[in-house]
Amino acid sequence: MQECVSYFKEELTTEKDKVASLELDLSKRQNKIKDLQSDKVELEKKISFYTERIESLDKELHRATTEMKEAKFKGVRDEGGLLPESMKADMREKIKQLEKEN
Repeated sequence: MQECVSYFKEELTTEKDKVASLELDLSKRQNKIKDLQSDKVELEKKISFYTERIESLDKELHRATTEMKEAKFKGVRDEGGLLPESMKADMREKIKQLEKEN
């Protein structure tokens, strides 16, 4: 009977050690989960910041592109750039004739 009690005491000690080891492992894993959750929050903040920044830059690029197109078109229009050279020369002649008449 004494041997049985000793055997069960050893088994109980072994099981307690296993439980203690599992509890320690659980605690480490819970801490790791908290760290990962914190990292996740930080990464989500960065993603939000960069998403907003990209949208802002995209709007600026669109505005600048539109302004450049408008300026180019205005320059072409003011210089008669859409007309062939022969038509431009004819128009210059007609303008000179009209100026002489007036």
